[in-house]
Amino acid sequence: MKRTIFLGLALIVLSAASAEAQVAIGNSPGELTPHAGAILDVQSAPYTAGGTTYQGKGLLLPKVQLTDVNTFGLTGGDEDEAVGMIIYQDGDAVDKGIYLWTKESGQAGEWKLIASVE
Repeated sequence: MKRTIFLGLALIVLSAASAEAQVAIGNSPGELTPHAGAILDVQSAPYTAGGTTYQGKGLLLPKVQLTDVNTFGLTGGDEDEAVGMIIYQDGDAVDKGIYLWTKESGQAGEWKLIASVE
């Protein structure tokens, strides 16, 4: 009996460990369904507040003050694993805008400006 219970629990744990999930975040009433090809799907629907109808909400990127585009410079984490990270640079040392962290294996990384604010 103990063996059957143990095997049953082991199967439940193993099946839960291999489960994959997608997440939808948004302000739509009811259940949100994420896009099948996305691990995170941020959705926004029109809404009314205080008698005013708004068309939705946007995504606010983290504001960072880079000192150099050739240095990762963010707290914590491994710069090799941060490839694809996007930030909004709002300091004075580097042009303001949206930057993408790029790095080839064995090479130096850099923040590439993908949208300028000026």
